[in-house]
Order: sequence, then C-alpha cells, then structure tokens
Amino acid sequence: MDDVARRTTLRLVAGLAVGVALLGGCAEKQEASDTLPSAGAAEPSEAELPPLGPAEFPVPDGAREKTPEGALSFARYYMSLGKEIGAGSVPAQSLRDLSVSCPLCQQIAASYEADQQSGYTYRGFTYTFKEYGPPLVTGNEAELGFVYSQSEYVVVDASGREVLERSGDASGDLQSGMLLQWRADLNSWLVSSLTVG
Repeated sequence: MDDVARRTTLRLVAGLAVGVALLGGCAEKQEASDTLPSAGAAEPSEAELPPLGPAEFPVPDGAREKTPEGALSFARYYMSLGKEIGAGSVPAQSLRDLSVSCPLCQQIAASYEADQQSGYTYRGFTYTFKEYGPPLVTGNEAELGFVYSQSEYVVVDASGREVLERSGDASGDLQSGMLLQWRADLNSWLVSSLTVG
C-alpha cells in the first residue's frame, strides 16, 4: 500500500472512530431546547450567493456547498476550467483565483497564460474525471482521489495554424488527487493541492 492510500485509509478509520464516538453520545436522553436559532445566523441561500469564477463559466451553486457532494462538484468544475481556458473562452487567471497555495495550479495557470498571450488555443481537447468515491470532508478540508485522462489535442495560433511543439498526445489514465479548503467568506471550496499522475 503506498503512502497516499495508507494516509487516506488512516484518515477514514479515524473519521469513522470519531463518528462512532459522537453517535454514541446521542444515545443519552436529553431535554429539547426551548429556543430556535435566529434567522440572522443562517448561511446565505443559493439565491443569495455572490457570483464566483469567470462570468462566462461561473462556479455552480452545487459546488459551493460544504458537503462531500459540493466538494466533488467543485473538483469537477475546477478540472473542467482547463478545457474552457484552452478554448480561449475564459481567462487563465480563473485557476489562480480558485486555488490557494497550490504550486501545480500556479504552474498550469502560468502555462495557459503564456499560451493566451501568444494567441494560442486548444482544439479537440477532451478529458475524463472518475472519482474513486466521495470526498472525505474533515472540518474545512476535503480530499479526494480520482483518475484523470485527456485526449490528444492540437494547439493553433491566432491565424489557425497548428503549433506542433505545443500540441500533445493522449495522457492515458493518471492517478490523481486534490485537497480542497473551505472559505466561508466566499462560501466555496478552493484547491489547496493538486496532483495529476
């Protein structure tokens, strides 16, 4: 078993142990509270969420939930940004805006920015994203493993001419992972670590 799998397994076992301990405390009979939380203490509703991400391709509301499903939706959205950026429909800065302290995210954004400044776009680019299971959410962090693969792609310049030295072959299946950090001020996840392959 490699270190990543062992670490994920240990976190899962620790999380289950904490869950069992917490649920065990629920077996005691408790008197109901006489008060309800105030309406002002509630999280903003989906209708109240301020826009996040590029206007042309905003972060979906479902990806802005502090749940395993929300974390997975955000991870899928973040990985799909590459296709949108490569097509020239959104700025590469979007990758930076939706990550925090993520070296690979910064490296990918810089590469896309250089391509955009040179007038390059990507054609024929497709990808797959297959999660291993639901993300593990602990406090303000979520972690997930997935298999990422991308197709062969062609880079073209502003005149439509192929730029062979920037084009690439299909990647095959790449064992990958992502760590997310919840930001309450944005009511969203951000990528704090990304590993592809």
